[in-house]
Amino acid sequence: AIQVGGRNLLSNRFHTFKANHNVEITDGVQIFGGAEGDIYFSLIPAQDLTPYSGKQLTLSFDVAGLTSGGGVFYWKNSASYGTINLQNGRNVLTFIDPNLSSSNILFDNGAWVSQAEPIFLTKFKLELGNKPTDWTPAPEDVQAAAEATAAALDDAIQVGGRNLLPFSKLT
Repeated sequence: AIQVGGRNLLSNRFHTFKANHNVEITDGVQIFGGAEGDIYFSLIPAQDLTPYSGKQLTLSFDVAGLTSGGGVFYWKNSASYGTINLQNGRNVLTFIDPNLSSSNILFDNGAWVSQAEPIFLTKFKLELGNKPTDWTPAPEDVQAAAEATAAALDDAIQVGGRNLLPFSKLT
């Protein structure tokens, strides 16, 4: 049966490791051109994922820049619960992880195909069910962005009380 989720359970932040050939970019991760060996980064949950243990989940994300075939990546918690052979475009992995935690989830390569150009993995979405929906940010990310914008506006707008017009009778 088709089960549609909708709510993104991942934040739009990542824990990357420059020594492991990747860096965080807007909405995702860039894997450096020429990267070989162990490549991994962490997906950061927007909320505690333990209530989703043992339930069917779908991870989807975009890939761009892949020129030399797909690389295999694993969704890893304490063990691997799903593998995906990357392709340009939207990638989808449906799986059941019996022991989700509230900590970061490792996204790790199994066998990487090296290429000279960088590869971009963006718009990660983890949702309940087996039918992926279009990418949307987690509600926590939307709230954080609104609060950051409001704080920036508060810092930028200053209301003065002194009259700056010369020869004015206003004080």
